[in-house]
Parts: sequence; C-alpha cells; structure tokens
Amino acid sequence: MTQHAPNSGLDFSKYSIWFLFAALAISFFYNLGAAPLFDVDEGAFSEATREMFERGDFISTYLNGVPRYDKPILIYWLQALSVLLLGVNETAFRLPSALASALWVLSIFRFTEKVLDRESAFTAALMGAGSLWMLVLGRAATADAVVNLFIALSLFETYLYALDGSPARRNRVFLWSALGFLTKGPIAVLVPLAVGFLFFLFEGRWRDWLRAVTRPAGPAIFALTTFPWYVAQYVKEGQPFIDGFFLRHNVSRYLSPMEGHSGGLYYYPLVTLVIVLPFTGLLLKMIPRFRSSLKNPLERFLWIWFGFVLIFFSFSGTKLPHYLMHGITPLFILMAVHRDRLKGRLAAFTPPLLLLIAVALLPQVPALVRPHVHEVEALAVLDYAAEHLGASYRFWTLAVLTVVAALAFSRKLPPWQGLIFSGLLIAFLAAHTIIPTAGNIIQGPVKEVGQLAKEKGWDVVMWRVDMPSFSVYRGSPTPRRDPAAGEVAFTRVDKLEELPPHELLYRKGNVALARITESNE
Repeated sequence: MTQHAPNSGLDFSKYSIWFLFAALAISFFYNLGAAPLFDVDEGAFSEATREMFERGDFISTYLNGVPRYDKPILIYWLQALSVLLLGVNETAFRLPSALASALWVLSIFRFTEKVLDRESAFTAALMGAGSLWMLVLGRAATADAVVNLFIALSLFETYLYALDGSPARRNRVFLWSALGFLTKGPIAVLVPLAVGFLFFLFEGRWRDWLRAVTRPAGPAIFALTTFPWYVAQYVKEGQPFIDGFFLRHNVSRYLSPMEGHSGGLYYYPLVTLVIVLPFTGLLLKMIPRFRSSLKNPLERFLWIWFGFVLIFFSFSGTKLPHYLMHGITPLFILMAVHRDRLKGRLAAFTPPLLLLIAVALLPQVPALVRPHVHEVEALAVLDYAAEHLGASYRFWTLAVLTVVAALAFSRKLPPWQGLIFSGLLIAFLAAHTIIPTAGNIIQGPVKEVGQLAKEKGWDVVMWRVDMPSFSVYRGSPTPRRDPAAGEVAFTRVDKLEELPPHELLYRKGNVALARITESNE
C-alpha cells in the first residue's frame, strides 16, 4: 500500500469536507436546468415520463404514443416523483441523476474510509465528483447515473461482506442489484455477480460465494423487489415486452451493433483515458503498478471490478462510452491509493490543459470549417453556433484555462491536489458555460419550436427526424409519420426540399416547421 506524506500540500483533513460539498454542488446541481433537454436520450426518457401522466399509466412507458421497452420502470418513477414536486422542466427530469451521482460520490467516500483512511476517502470522492464524464452523466435525464449508484453499492457491500461475512451486507447486495435491475436491467445483476465470483475465486473462497448467493433470503429480496413490476408489465404488454426489452435491447445489443454504435477491441481502453479526465495522467502513472498492486486484496478486488467491465463490453457488438461507467468507480479509489506516485507536473496537467485549449478554441471552428462544409444541416448548425460562442464563452474558458495553467506551474500543491482543484474548475466551467452553450446551440431551436407549436395549438407530426424533446416542449405526443395536407411537419432543414408543397412556419438552426399545403398522394 502506498504511504502518503502527512504534510504534503494542503491538509485535506481540515478542508476536504468543504471541497466535497462544493464539488457535489458544482458538478451535479449548479445550473442543472440551464440547458434544454438533449436528444435523443434525454428527450426520450423525459417524454416517456411526461406521457405516463398524460395516459394515467405508471406501469408501462410509451414514447410518442408507441410502447417504449428500452429500460425498466424505476428511472421513470423517480422522474415522475421529481416532476410532481417541481413541475415539467429540465431540472425535474435531471434531478434523479444528480441525486444518484451525489450519493455515488458519498458512497465512494464511506467505503474508502472504511477500508483505507479518511484522506484517501476524500481524495477518491473528490476525483469522482471532479471527473468530467461523470459530471455529464450526473446531469443527464437518463438511467445511467442511477444504475451506476446501485452497481457501486452492490460491489462495495460485496467486498465488505468478504471481510466480515455479515448477513445484512449479503442481503443488501441483493437489494441494490434488484433496484439496479429495475433501473436498467440485467447488467445491474451481471456485474456484481461476476465480479463477486471472480474475487472470491481468486481468494480461494468460491464455496463461500456459492453459499452466499444461494441463501434463500437474498434471492427472496431480489424477487420481491423486481417481480411485481416485471410480471405486471408482462401481463399488460405480453410477448412484445420480452422481445423488445430482453431480446432486442439486451441480447441483440450485446451481440451486434445497434444504431451504428460499433468499435474495435481498442475502443474502451481509449475511452478510459477520456472518461477519467482530468486525472488521465494519474491513471497512466498507476497502470505500470498493476501487477504489484494485485498483491493487496482491496486493490485486487478493484482491478477485477474494472477489468471485468472493460473486457465484457470490449466484446459487445454495441459500444457506447457510458457503458464503461459501470466499471469506472474502482479507478478513482485506486488513483487515490497511488496518488503520490504522480510526480511530474507535465504528465499530470497535459490532459486537462489540452482539453481546455480545445474548448477555448471552439469559437474559431465555425469560420475555419464553413468553407469546406456543403451539407445544409451542418451549415445551419455552424451558423447558429457562431452566434452563441461569444464574449461570455471566451471569457470563462480563458479564465479557467489560465487558472489551471497556474496550478500546473505552482509548486505549492502536489500534482494530485492540483488536479482535484482543476477538476472543480472544469466542472464549474462545464456547468456554467459549456453545457448550457452546447444545449442552446444543439437543442435551443428544438425547445423554441416545440413551445411555439404548443402556443399555436398546431397539429404536428415528426417527419424524418427523431427528436423526442420536441414533444416534451410541445406538451403532447408527436407521431412519426408522413404529414397529410393541412398538418404541420417538424423536420430538419435539409429535409425541407423533400417535403410536399408547404408553407414554412419556422426555421432556426437545423430544424424547421412547415404546414403542408398539398399532399403528394
């Protein structure tokens, strides 16, 4: 185990609790509703939740009037509760993810304090809160942050059960796995089950693991938690639910690419370097210690956790960056353990500085690439982006870049502490500037046109576009089909020429509304 100099840099025992509260507030709650809902995922989850109220059906989820079997029910129930408290708005739809992410960070702290020490606990928690990718998912109206919490809780209890054999811990593993199964499905059971088995196997205790998973209390807790909804959903929806959820969105998604999301075996190793930003340099410094760290039971457990998720999803047909979040939690604890191994400031600060330089240069991109772009939709987005990447954006990105550069050259803090401060600064920049700006560029026109359609009471159909957030802002399901004469079509600007004769009602960014004046039929 790495030893840490007690007086190196800032004394975390005095200030860490305030840093942790600040990190949670900035990363997951500050400006939570500033950006419009992003399509497709945020729009789809939010509209499906909104339609539950409209239909008076809180068992099955529908999207634009069509059954949605992508995910189980718990995330929709959590969003529905939030909507009841806060109303139909972006903050309400995102609040369950923000709360789950805050609890995830606190669970990292609590677990690490139990198995290591208080300073390592604060370090691991602050790294988790300061991770840019976890910030993004913690602000998304999707199921990912919630299931990430339940998987982490399941595996923390698994390791602690291996230490003390507490029946209560064993039962909590089943409870957290069951709630994860209600949130996202089989992956919430597979990861804790496989990681637990592999760890007990390497410890020569596989019989203990087998006894633990076959004790009647655990499976009973799992069944009582999950079966009522799954059975009710099957009785209500029948075989299409089995085919849609289990076969299409789980089995088929793993066996073959869906919606063009594919990649080679190198995909997730590269993704790992990105999703731990700004701590990539620390991760790279830690990896060469992999073999020696396996000698320690805790580190062995953490590497098995990360390694299983990395390998499992590397062989998945469908690859998306957020799949790796199921195994990213142990890396923050491992980096906290080995934080003092990062000596070089260049290795530590190059990744976050490159990220901030790229972000600061974004206002130059529209003018540079526009002469080489010919697609109507891309040109519309570039022109709209140029209007929003103005003085405020430049000020805040350059300000944060300057402070992080100063931290890179400062000798008052060890590199790992400088990275934690950098993570907080980047989190503030993302919450205050980057995410709202990106939302206004990409989704601002969708929100505006949806609210316009609601105000005018237009009969709208969605044509050759999949942007379910439009229905949220319109306050009504929007069928996806060809428009008839007299109906209004919501579509992309590059599809306008393919529409039947029409009257243009709205055009901004890459979206448009057009009333059909004459049908092609």
